[in-house]
This record gives sequence, C-alpha cells and structure tokens, in this order.
Amino acid sequence: MTQYERFEFLEIDDVQTTSCNMPILTNTQTATAKKRRLIVDQVIGKFGAKAGEFNCPAGLYVDRFGNLYVADSYNHRIQRISPDGKVTAIGRHGSKPGEFTNPQDIYVDNDLTMYVLEQGTCRIQKIMVDGRLDLIIGRRGRYPGEFASPMGITVDSEGCIFVADTGNSRLQKLNPAGLPLFQVSSPKDRILHGPQGVATDRYDNCYVADTFSHCIVKFDNVGREVSRFGKYGNKQGEFYEPQDLAVDFHGYIYVIEMGNNRLQVFDMNESFTECIDCSSSRVGGLRSPTGIATGPNGEVYVADTVRHRVLRMKWNDL
Repeated sequence: MTQYERFEFLEIDDVQTTSCNMPILTNTQTATAKKRRLIVDQVIGKFGAKAGEFNCPAGLYVDRFGNLYVADSYNHRIQRISPDGKVTAIGRHGSKPGEFTNPQDIYVDNDLTMYVLEQGTCRIQKIMVDGRLDLIIGRRGRYPGEFASPMGITVDSEGCIFVADTGNSRLQKLNPAGLPLFQVSSPKDRILHGPQGVATDRYDNCYVADTFSHCIVKFDNVGREVSRFGKYGNKQGEFYEPQDLAVDFHGYIYVIEMGNNRLQVFDMNESFTECIDCSSSRVGGLRSPTGIATGPNGEVYVADTVRHRVLRMKWNDL
C-alpha cells in the first residue's frame, strides 16, 4: 500500500481476474499473435466523503495526461486524480452553477474542458480548465435539448455532444453550443430502451449501451443505425443490463454489465474476445459497475459502484 498526500492506492500486482474465455489476441489476423489478459493492478478509493473516497462512483474519464476523473455521484462532486495520486475535488451539492446533484458521467476534451452530466438536475455543465463555467445545457423535459434522468455523455471530434437520455429512451446529439441536432428514439419499435452509456470511436460513430434491450447499438454521426450486437443472457457475447462502454484507439469495445457484474471485451468487428468478472481474484467480484474508461497507455478503469471504488486493469502478456 502506497500512501500519498491525500489519497491511497492499493497496489495489486499481477492479480489474475476471472476470465470467461480464452485471453484476447493482440492481432487476430496472425497466427503468431501474443495472448493477453486483463488483470487488476490497482484499487483506487474506498467508501467515504474525504478526498480520494467515494460514495457510489459512476462515470469515468481519463484525459490525455493520464488524469482520472470520477463522477462521485452521491458525494455530488467530481474528483480528479493525477497519476501520482494527487486529488482535486470539484464542486459541491446544489443546483447553482458550479454545483452538482448526482453527477452521473463526465467527458474531458483535449483542452481539459469538462462536460459534467447531472442526473439530478437533468443538465450538462461545461467547465473550463481554469474553473470558469462556460455553458449550461438542458433541463428536465421531453423536448429536444431537454433530458430525463440522463446517464451517459461523450463528445466527438467536432465538439458535438451525445447524451444517453435514459428517461426519454433516446440518444440525443447536440452541437457545441448545446443546440439539438437529432434524437434517436422509437418506443414502438424499441430502437432504444433505456440507454445508459455512450462512447464514440475515432470516426465519430456513436456506440450506445441500450440497457433494457440488453445490446449495444452503433450509429453513424447522423444517427443512422450501423449495427447492433448482443442479446439477453449471461453467456459470452450476451448481456444483462449493459451499463456503460468505452472504445479505445484500436477500436476495441469494453462493456460493463450491471446485471452480470462483469466486463466484456469485443474487437473492432464486434466479435467477443474476453470476459472478466474478478470473482475469484483477491480484490473480489464487481458489484453493479456503472462506469468505464480507457487511458492513453491502454489501461482500463472500472467504477465498481456498490463497492465504492475504482479498479484499474492493465493488459498482461501471457
């Protein structure tokens, strides 16, 4: 255990997770590819309200410098944790500008501007790197640009904002000024049913964790459905309430499931590669994970929400 000024990292070196399948191949096109497996190498935080402690952590993001941002939902704040363990707590409980009510997700752009999505006040706050509030987007409602219990946010390369508008069972895309561009929703045909997580790839396609349809849906940047994969179940490639997802630079898709308490990994062709549940590891199994992010060096962070902690995983060659 390494003690920093205001934060604890519990170092877990070479702890094997429980895998539901053979380890992932770094290059599935060649027979000589090395096998890899995700292992937990760090446990971040514990229950509490001090700096570096969490109360139901939700959405995560890692910026280009390796800083981890945690939507510390029931402490009503954002925590930024640097690679060396320094913690900055941002915000407090409230509905005024710069205050938060149940922040559920966060995105940070290359200028270190934060987009904080609040479930409680059904809005997005855009906060500059110097702490100035730049923009407040949205309010409670069902019209374009309004939200109902939103759960997920991401931003594409043009600065457009995608929101998983969960209570309205739709995906919304807004322009950089917060004006609505389109909505994808069709309760009759169940195109989306309670979506909770969103992520974009480097081509600005948007992937949606369609939680109560138990699948992942991919849309292009004008809202046309490109593909979908998964169905209800607990076998490999199946989902039980997928909650959030992340897409790394190589196109690998990481999906966490609240119902199955696990992480599944898919390649750029949406083919299953690995399943992790941690149940037989020293850190213990996941309990209702709700957030996931990938870092600049390939690390993977999971918000283990009910255990009030974040797990960092890394790829280990076998």
